[in-house]
Amino acid sequence: MTQYFNRISRYFRQSLIDADRLCPEDKDILPVLGPDKNQDPRADYMALSASLWQQGRVDPDLAEKIIEERQPKNKPPLQQLEIVIFPRIDHLNYQTGERDQRKRRVLMPLVVFVSLQRDGSLQPTNKAPWIPRIWIGPTQSATQPFTEMGLLDAFFTQHPFEGIANWSQLTAYCTRLLCKATGETYREASDELPATQLSELAISPEYTLSDQCLLQLNTPIVGAKAKMLKVLDFMVDKGCFPKLYQIYSNRKSSKLSAYADKQDNAELAKQHVGQMSGEFPLSVKQRNVLHHFIEQESGEILAVNGPPGTGKTTLLRSVVANLWTQAALSQSEAPLIVATSNNNQAVTNILESFARIDETGLDECLKGRWLPEVDSYGLYFCSGKKANQYNPYRYAGPKGEGCMEGWQTQTFIIEAQKNFLAKAENWKQIECKSVDDALATLHKEMCATQHKIRQGFDYLEAWQLVLRSIEQQYGSVESLETSITEFKAAFTEHSQAYKQEKVLLDAVYELWESRKWWVSLLMWLPGIRKQESRKTARLLNQWDKTLEVFSDDEVEAALNQQIEGIRTKMSQLQQQLTRAEGCLSSFHLQQDNLNTWLVPAEKLALFSKTVPEQVAELNDRYYRFRLFKLATHYFEGRWLKETRAFVESNDQDKKSPFKLLRKLRRYAKLTPCFVSTFYMVPNTFMGGEFKDGSWADLPQLEEIDLLIVDEAGQALPDISAASFALAKRALIVGDTDQIEPVWSIPASVDRSNLAMFNLLEDEQDYEQWLGSGMLASSGSVMRLAQRQCHYHQFEQLQRGLYLTEHRRCFNDIVSYCNDLVYQGVLEPLRGNAKHEVPWGTMALQPVYSPSQSLGGSRGNAGEAKAIAQWLVEQHQALLAYARQQDKEFKTLDDASVLRRAVGIITPFSKQADLIRTELRNVGIEGLTVGTVHSLQGDERLIVLFSSVYGENNKDSSKFYDAGPNMLNVAVSRAKDAFIVFGDPNVFGANAAGSPSGLLRQGLVLIRGVQRAEKAN
Repeated sequence: MTQYFNRISRYFRQSLIDADRLCPEDKDILPVLGPDKNQDPRADYMALSASLWQQGRVDPDLAEKIIEERQPKNKPPLQQLEIVIFPRIDHLNYQTGERDQRKRRVLMPLVVFVSLQRDGSLQPTNKAPWIPRIWIGPTQSATQPFTEMGLLDAFFTQHPFEGIANWSQLTAYCTRLLCKATGETYREASDELPATQLSELAISPEYTLSDQCLLQLNTPIVGAKAKMLKVLDFMVDKGCFPKLYQIYSNRKSSKLSAYADKQDNAELAKQHVGQMSGEFPLSVKQRNVLHHFIEQESGEILAVNGPPGTGKTTLLRSVVANLWTQAALSQSEAPLIVATSNNNQAVTNILESFARIDETGLDECLKGRWLPEVDSYGLYFCSGKKANQYNPYRYAGPKGEGCMEGWQTQTFIIEAQKNFLAKAENWKQIECKSVDDALATLHKEMCATQHKIRQGFDYLEAWQLVLRSIEQQYGSVESLETSITEFKAAFTEHSQAYKQEKVLLDAVYELWESRKWWVSLLMWLPGIRKQESRKTARLLNQWDKTLEVFSDDEVEAALNQQIEGIRTKMSQLQQQLTRAEGCLSSFHLQQDNLNTWLVPAEKLALFSKTVPEQVAELNDRYYRFRLFKLATHYFEGRWLKETRAFVESNDQDKKSPFKLLRKLRRYAKLTPCFVSTFYMVPNTFMGGEFKDGSWADLPQLEEIDLLIVDEAGQALPDISAASFALAKRALIVGDTDQIEPVWSIPASVDRSNLAMFNLLEDEQDYEQWLGSGMLASSGSVMRLAQRQCHYHQFEQLQRGLYLTEHRRCFNDIVSYCNDLVYQGVLEPLRGNAKHEVPWGTMALQPVYSPSQSLGGSRGNAGEAKAIAQWLVEQHQALLAYARQQDKEFKTLDDASVLRRAVGIITPFSKQADLIRTELRNVGIEGLTVGTVHSLQGDERLIVLFSSVYGENNKDSSKFYDAGPNMLNVAVSRAKDAFIVFGDPNVFGANAAGSPSGLLRQGLVLIRGVQRAEKAN
C-alpha cells in the first residue's frame, strides 16, 4: 500500500499545483505584465508579445535558458518542458479614474498546456485547453463570468480534444472554443480573410484587450500553499503515511459497523464532562453524535451530516469543551484541537461561536475569564495579510503576531496573576497565596463536580431500576400504592377472621369440656353422640358457621384447617406487603436522592419533562457547564505558571518541534480551539530542523489531537489532504446537499493527473474514482468522509451520523427541504407560525419581466427594480414584524433591523449587482444581497429569492433546477418567510419533479403584481 499512498499523495500535490496554474492570482501576474518588463528565465511568469500565439515559437536562446534553469540535478538533459500559456490577456477598465475593487484586474480567458522545445518551438500536449472556472457561469461566486458551462459541455462533446498534432491545429481549436464560449461564429479561412483570431473576440465590455500573452514557467506555490506541498513531499520522501491520512486517502471504503443509537448510554454520558454554555441542553441527535465521538479511536474519521438549522455549531462547541475539560481533570496537557474549513465564512462563523458564550445560570464568580483581555475560546491562525489591528478576532499570525505576543510579557503576567488570584479568592472566599493554591482548589472542585455528574446518572440508574421492577410487578407506582392499601386491608380482614376463628374454637372446646363425665364415656352410643353433635351444631350456627359433619374430631379438624388457612394467607399478605412497602420505600429513597440532586434545576427552568431528560439537561446546563468553567480557570492558572517561567527564562518560540509544540499547547491553555482555513493548518504545524546552516521544514505529523472540518461539503480533497496528515483523528461535519465546492480543475486535466501517477486503469476504474469523492475536479471532503465513516444511520440517505432536529424555520418552510432531499428524516421542532406572517411563510410575488443573458451570467432589471419597490412599500411592515419577533431589534435603528431581518438571494451574480444598484437608488444600504454563498451558515427572518428567469426563458433549463442544492440552501435560510420574486408562468411551471416545481406547490401567490414593465 505504500506505493499507492505515494502515488495518491503526488496526485494531490499535482492537483494543488494545477489549480494555481489554471487561474493565477492578480498579485502574482501583475508585476510582469506591461511594457519594458525584464524577461528573466528563472521567473515564474514571463509576458511576451501576443504574436507568439500565432507564431508558435519563442526565441531559441530564451527557450534554452528557460529549460536549463529547470534542469533537475543528476538527470538526463531535458529536451522539452511542459509550460502553460495564457494566449490572451484583458485588463479591467478604469471608470472616472477608479476601478471596481471586487473584480479581478486581469481576465485571462484561456489556459493552454504546451510543450516548450529547446529550439523555441511550442507543441501541443495531451491536455485540453480550458477556461478558468471563475469565468464560467452559472456560478455562485461574486466574479462575473463571461460564458456558461452548458456551452463548454456542448463544445467538448462535439469537438473532443483528439488528433491535435501541430500548432496550427491547436490555435484553431482554442479559437473555436472561445468562439463557442462567447457565442460568436468561427470564420473559416478563405482567400479573402484569415480564420477568426483570438484577438477579434469580444470577451467582456468591462475589460480591454492587451497586446501580450503570458507564459507560466513555474507554478508559484508560495506561502501557506507551499506548506501544503511540504507536508505531501515529506511523506513521499520518507515513505511515512500517518494512520488518519491513510484512511483519508484510501479509495476503498471503511467497513461498516452495526449502528445503534447511543444517546441513552449512561457509561458514555459519564465521560461527557464539559459543555461550553448553559443556555440549552444537547438535543437527542447531538448527544448521540457526541457519544459516538467519545468512542472514536485514533486514526478514525467520524462523518456527521448536518442539514440546515440542526445545531452543528452547538455540537462542535460541545466536542471541544469535553476534550478540554477531560484534559483538565486528568491534569494533562491541553489538547491541540483545530477547526478548519475551505472558506473564510465558515471560519468566521466558528470564531464568532467561540467568542459568544451565554453564561446564564452560572455562579457570578465563575463567569467570564480570570485573566484580563482574554475573551474568546477560539484563536484564529490567519495569514500575514490578516494579522493586523483590523482583524476583529483574537489571532495568531505566521510570525507570532497577535494577542499571544502581547500576553507573553512580564508586565502582562504580573497584572494577570493579580487578577487571577483576586478572582480565585472571590470565588471561594479564602486566601490564595499562590497560583498553585488556586490550581489545587480548582482541581478539587472539578473532581467534586465530576462526581456530581456521575452521581446523577447513578441515582437515575438506581431510580430507573426500582421503577422498572415496580412496573413489571405492579404496572406503575400508582398501582403499587393501591396494592399496598389493598394488602393492608386484606391483612386486617384476615387478622380479624383469624381471631374470630380462634374464639370459636375456644368456645367449642369450652362446650365440650362442660359435658358430664358419663356423657363422655357414652359418646359411642348413637343417641348420645347425636345429641352432643346437635349441641355443637347449635353453637356453630350461632357463629354463622356451617359444617357438613359435627363429630368432635371432624369439627376440630375443620376449624383448625380454616385457622391454618387464614394464618397462611396472613403470612402471604405480610410478605407481599413487606415487599411492596420495600419497593415503594426504595422508590422514594431513590426519588429523594434524585430530587436532591436536581435542586439546582429550580433556578434554570428546565425545558425537559421526563426525569431522564431532566438529568441530562441539568448535567448539560449546570454541572458540565460549571465543570467547563472550572477547567477554563484551571488552564488559565496553568498558562500563568508556564508563561511566567517562559518569560523569566528569556526563552523564545522557535521552529524546533519541541518549541513549536510547547508554544501551541501553551496557547491551547487559553483558547482550546485553533481556527483556520486549510491553507494555514500546515503552516501552523510546520516545525523545523537546523541542518547544514539553515532551517529545513519539518511537518509535525499526527500532532493535532482532533481535526474538525466544518462545511466539509464545500472542502476540496486535494486542499484538505495535508491537514489530515497532521492529525490523529477527525470529526467531519457538512452536508452534500448544500453548497458544493468550487472546482478549479477540469475533468480532462484531473484524468490526466490520475494517469500520470498510475492511478487509472480503465474507464470502469475512472467511474470508481468519480464515486470516491476524492477527485480534485468533482470530489469533496464530506463525500470522502461519508465513505470512511463506520456508521450508516439512515439507509435511505448517505453514510455517516445525522443531526436531524431542526429549530430554525417554521415547519412548513423546512418541510420543503425535508421533501426535497432529506426523505423525511428532518424533525421540524419550531412549529408553525402562531400569528399570521403578513406575506405568508412561503409566497410568490408575481413579476412579469424578461431576463437578459449577460456574458456567462443572467440578469432581470425589471425584477431587481420590483424587489426594491417592494422593500420600500413594505418597509414599515417589515420593521414592525421584525421587532415583534425579536426583542433585541427594538433597541436598533431601522437600517440595522432591516439588515439583520431581510436577505436577498439570487442564482446569478449579475442579478445581485442589479439589485444592489436598485436598492441604492431607493436609499437602502447594507442588505445582504448575493448568491447562496452570501448566506451560507447564516439566517434571516425573511429571505427574498430573485428567480431572474422571465417569459422569454420559459422553455429553457433553469440554473436553480440543476440540482437540489441551491434551493435547499436558499429556503433553509428563512426563519419566518421565504418569498420568491418571479414570473408565475415560469417559476416551477411545467416542472413538477424539479426543485422549483416542488417548491411552487407550496407557494401562495401574493396579491398585487410588481409591474416590471415600468422598469424596462
